[in-house]
Amino acid sequence: MDKFYSHYPQFKSYPLPNAEFSWLWYYAMQQAGDDDSAKQSQELQNKLEQRNNASQNIAQFIPTLHAQIQLNEIAKADLGNQLLFLKETKLFHEKLRLYFYPKIFDNSEVNKENWSKFKVETFNDPSEINFLKAFLPLLLFNLILIVFGWRNFKIKNI
Repeated sequence: MDKFYSHYPQFKSYPLPNAEFSWLWYYAMQQAGDDDSAKQSQELQNKLEQRNNASQNIAQFIPTLHAQIQLNEIAKADLGNQLLFLKETKLFHEKLRLYFYPKIFDNSEVNKENWSKFKVETFNDPSEINFLKAFLPLLLFNLILIVFGWRNFKIKNI
């Protein structure tokens, strides 16, 4: 319980009841598991961000890969979008925890909650497409091919 109270000091006023089952204990154990794996979770998040950055950098030199990554970004189906979704989901769940924990720990009646105020929330990726980043590598690659083709054509016509 100490780990839970250190994570959420605002809930220290809720003592662990002497009962066979307690929601406070249940959520404290869930939080303890989350806290114990937080370092590994952050390492995975960092690794995925590095992978995404490396993929985008490498794709600058491989037109087909670059086109695929750009199409995924436009469709909001890329790794960056997924990572942003995970961050927003974590914040959403934390907001709900902070709202519902006091009600749960006080054993508030469920039917007294105004459930109509909870609307479906959807994720919206606010990131915008950088058109320079999207088209410049393809334009440069095409220009290089045009120059080589023109040079080749000039050599063969001499």
